[in-house]
Parts: sequence; structure tokens; C-alpha cells
Amino acid sequence: MRPSRVFRWIVRIFLLILTTCMSVVSFLGGYSAVLILSTPGNINVPSGPIQANLNITNPSGMYLIIPFNITNAGYFDLTELTLDFKIVMRYDHVNLTGTGQNITTTRLIFDKFEVFPPILSGQTYSNNFTATGGDGFIPSNFPNATTEIDWYKKPYAVEYFANFTVSGMYSLDLLGFRFTLNNFSVGHLP
Repeated sequence: MRPSRVFRWIVRIFLLILTTCMSVVSFLGGYSAVLILSTPGNINVPSGPIQANLNITNPSGMYLIIPFNITNAGYFDLTELTLDFKIVMRYDHVNLTGTGQNITTTRLIFDKFEVFPPILSGQTYSNNFTATGGDGFIPSNFPNATTEIDWYKKPYAVEYFANFTVSGMYSLDLLGFRFTLNNFSVGHLP
């Protein structure tokens, strides 16, 4: 047999093994995604009551605790698990121009993301997403509570809405997922 023919056979066998391995990894990764995302109990954000103090008159006393748990029902480890959390504050801004109309204002008052450790296949990871004081809160975006907010607005003068984004990688970091929950009500004043 000529050396060129042997070399071609070696390359063909290598390519066959490589494509077979990639096909198996892709199939198991896709099936892992189905296993993880198809069962509502596998990703619980929040997994319990959210504890928060969003009193804008005392920024240093503000805190946020969001419990969550994520079950990796797939065949591969779940890595680069990231939770991104934003809170916007919506209120009627007192219009001092004399027109008698209030202007609804929305401000981003909290923005934080956190990366968590890998979750092994078949394991459940439970933790709390926490923030206090200046850790994620943006005091410069807080309105002046005495002069800017129409406290007579019904039903609530101030409303808080959250946006959650959970993302992660699996299947040897070849595939990823991301899901978002937008405009989730997390509180109001008064």
C-alpha cells in the first residue's frame, strides 16, 4: 500500500471519530437542554419569598434577598451560571410647570449580576442572590422623595418592577441557555 493511501485512511478514520463524537455531544447537549428547561421545577427564581427593603429615603438601609434553586437534570455539568437582576422604579413625577399634569417616570435603581459555581450533573444548587446598600443599588437614580414623587397617586405612589435573566453553559460549554422574566412586580409604596 502506498503511503498516501494510508495517510488518507488515517485522516478519514480521524474525521469519522471526530464527527461521531461531536454528534453524540450535540445530541446529549440538546437533550440536556430539554431535560433542564422542560420541567418547571428545575429552575426556580425566586424559589421563595423575596425579602427587600426598597425604602428610597434610606439608601444605606436598602437590601434585597432573592432565594433560588437550579437543578441540573442534564448529562453534562452546568457552568457559567449567571443571574442578572435589575429593578426599575415607576412613579408620577410632580410637574411644577403649572400644567397640572403629572409625568410618569421610570428609573433604573438596581443593576447587579452574579456568576455562581458549576452545578454537577444530577445536582441541585440552592443559594440567595443578595445585595445591600451600594452593592447594586444606584442611589444617584433615586428621586427626591419629598419634591419629585406624587404621593397622592392611586393606587400606589411608587411601584417596583424587576427583570431577571438566568443564563448558563452546558455540553462542555458548547451550548448555552438564557431565559428572562420581565416586569415582575416586587413591591410598591405606600
